[in-house]
Amino acid sequence: MQPYGESLQRVEPEAGRGVYALSVAMDILESARQKAADSRFDDAIVLCRDSMRMASSALLFEDGVVAGDLEASCDYISRKYGDSVPTGEWKAVESMALTGPADRILAVFGRSGGTAGQKAKAVLESAFRFIGAVSEIMRPAAQELAKEMAEAAPGGEAGEPDEEAGEETESGGPQDSDGPGADTDTEEDYGVAS
Repeated sequence: MQPYGESLQRVEPEAGRGVYALSVAMDILESARQKAADSRFDDAIVLCRDSMRMASSALLFEDGVVAGDLEASCDYISRKYGDSVPTGEWKAVESMALTGPADRILAVFGRSGGTAGQKAKAVLESAFRFIGAVSEIMRPAAQELAKEMAEAAPGGEAGEPDEEAGEETESGGPQDSDGPGADTDTEEDYGVAS
């Protein structure tokens, strides 16, 4: 693996900012869905791109990484999370968001590769998959943050005690502590400069 040098820097992880960024990504994606429903397909595609960028920022905040550019962000996420986050789809959406105006010109001359509605639908599906994947990765951080907030609230109570086998996932099974992002990963594994 090649290090990125100054493209990625290690900072203090901020799970709270990550969870907030993910909620913003979800809001942006909902706006994109509405734009598509209103037949504003170019706007929908751009908003999908923005939602995916915000979701990627959520992972970087949680991991304590600052990326110098979009390519470094994508490469970091791809290296760290592998196939669990569809970074190839993110790259495709980035390209499609840039080519929207050119596609409109080509459509005038009958050289379009599919309707704007079809493209917007495909991009929306990619954005939903991307944000869904990020949500799954960040679920433990969001749950921990919610627990901390409940405990800190006036009259708040601690959550129910953990099971002996560890906290359970939504599906009822124990969490995988050796998966992507486990404490055994090192900064060098993902090209992060200290």
